[in-house]
Formats: sequence, C-alpha cells, structure tokens
Amino acid sequence: MSEIKLICTDIDGTLLNSNKKINKADKLMLQRAWREKNIPIALVSGRFKSGLTFLADELEIPCIYSCFNGAYVEWENNIIADTKISLDSLRKVIPAIEETGSIPQIFDLNDYYFSEDNYFNELQIQVVGFEGIIGDLNKQIDKWEKENYQPYKILAKHKDPKQLEKTKQAILDLNIKELKVVQSASFILEIIPATSSKANTINLLASYLNIGVDQIMALGDYENDKEMLQAAGVSIAMGNGTDEIKSIADYVTSTSDDNGLAKAVNKFVFDNKYDV
Repeated sequence: MSEIKLICTDIDGTLLNSNKKINKADKLMLQRAWREKNIPIALVSGRFKSGLTFLADELEIPCIYSCFNGAYVEWENNIIADTKISLDSLRKVIPAIEETGSIPQIFDLNDYYFSEDNYFNELQIQVVGFEGIIGDLNKQIDKWEKENYQPYKILAKHKDPKQLEKTKQAILDLNIKELKVVQSASFILEIIPATSSKANTINLLASYLNIGVDQIMALGDYENDKEMLQAAGVSIAMGNGTDEIKSIADYVTSTSDDNGLAKAVNKFVFDNKYDV
C-alpha cells in the first residue's frame, strides 16, 4: 500500500459522533498525522465554510476546506474550486420544494437562509452556533441578482423521509441539467451543481498537492460519501455507515462513537503504533 499523504474525512457521522462532538482520540490522532507526518486533513462536507472553520479551530491544526460536497475547496487561503448555482435554477427549485411540503434552505459561503423560522433552523443554530438569515427567499434572490452574486447550495428538509422522496422526485422532474440531488441524511436532500462531488476533492487535491490518489485516505458513512470513497486509494467506512457504503469500502472501522476515525488512521497511517 502507498504511503498516505492526505486524509479526507466526512463530518457528520464520521469526524463527529452522534452527539455532534469530536472524540478526544480522533482529535489526537489527526493532530499526530499532521504534526508527526505532515499529512494534511481535508474536511469534506456538504456544509458551508462557517460550518467547518470552528471544527478546524477545535482540531488546532490547519485544515483543507471542501464545502458543498466539493463545489468549494480551499487550502491555505487558496481557492481550488468554486462552483455555484444559477439564480434561474433556484427560482425553479424553491417552488418544487415548498409545493411538496418540504422546507428550502439556501447556503452561500458563510451564511444560510430560511424563509421563516422553523424546527430545522433551530437544529442549524445548534450545529454552527449562530442564526441564519430569515426572510423571503425570492426577495433574497432578487437582491443577489442585482449584486451579480450566486449561492452554492440549496437543501430540502422534511422530518418524514417518505415525504422527502416526493420532493426529490419533484426536483428531478424539473430536469435541470446543471443540478443534481444527493441525500446526505434521512431528512436532508442536497441540491448542488451537477459537476460537484466529494470525489472532486480527491482528484483536485491530488493534483494540487502533487500526490497520487492512491496516497489519499477517505472516511465516510453515507450516500454522499460514496464517490469520494471510490476515488480514494484507501476507503474507510464507519461502523455506523450504511450497508452500501460498507460494501464499497476497503475497510470498515468502528462507529463514530467508538473512535472509528482514530482507529482507522492508527491502522493505515501509523501501523497501529498507538493505543486507541
């Protein structure tokens, strides 16, 4: 096996445990990877940048940001990828989401937007620690149009997975070529640029860092991690991952509550040098 030169980790259910916290053992192992072997850590997520920067601060090491499932990638203040959604597409998608009973949420790089306060807004505040912008989304799009600005992602959220499936079909029926729909949790659909995927992060960073994809280790747990794991040289599924993710991974580690990330990094980077 090639020597690992980059670690790409999903966030929810991978780096974060079920309480949305970073385990001490996982934090320590990632610090060791950076400080002892100079291996960069890429935070690869559907999240916006503000949803990742506080995690990098907690890890206390430099991190690569891959936001919106690879639509935006940044390392050492250098922007490596920057793909956005057209406002015309947003104007079509929002009614499809609302008409099927789901709640739309738009993201730009550091803010998020809801049409009104709701259950999912409260959850978002708990995750990132600040409240987003509440107001008419169509008026927000009008404002962006005047400013010649485009956001990165729109979500559809619903507590009922069956209802969310109806929303997904309604969006697919729009047949918007520039967009694709990826499910990142039982209650979340991510509508992102069609050219974006977490796998893009693998290929972009391999080129940018001048390493082979076989030298990249990727960890994930859900549907939107599949392409990233397939692109990486070493793919790790979390013990709490879906059956599909486990079936395509090179190795299945423990759950995110049981230091699964630390155990995998210890095995493939440090040859089980440390006790976890």
